[in-house]
Amino acid sequence: MVEQKSAGLNFQHGHTYLSPSAGTASRYAINQRYGSELLTYTLEFLDELIRRKVTGVTDKLYQAYPHIFEKLDAPPAPLLVRVEGVAPTALLAENGGDATFNVKHICETVQGSSDSVDVLLQQYNFRLCRPVPVARLRFWFINVTRWSPYAPDYRLHALSAQEGSVAGA
Repeated sequence: MVEQKSAGLNFQHGHTYLSPSAGTASRYAINQRYGSELLTYTLEFLDELIRRKVTGVTDKLYQAYPHIFEKLDAPPAPLLVRVEGVAPTALLAENGGDATFNVKHICETVQGSSDSVDVLLQQYNFRLCRPVPVARLRFWFINVTRWSPYAPDYRLHALSAQEGSVAGA
């Protein structure tokens, strides 16, 4: 993962990825306890070092990086972020290549099918290559009611622009 290599998977950290499928984005957020793959795996590894009482972890490492240890007890709070009005020129394919084919396929799928669009588009993800103004972002808290890695049940709760408030709450 650190070397950005995997057996066909897209471990390319340091980028922002978008999915046209709210289900895919929600599952990704739900399945990563600490937000990102790299952060989740790092903190889970640290937790395992603590569990095994590895010398130097809870004293020297803690003294050097106490803010990292605080994250171990953070409860999961997955968010779904919708990015509106992204120009196709601001997108690359998930692997960093040209996104033209994927954008075209998505447009055709959306026009031809309304009921199963989310399912049909779950594998067409993108890398965002330009900043997006904050005004184009919408946020939802994902309340997981039944956890499953592939088909969790959840409800979305819109978050308002005011810090810490939930719309409709």
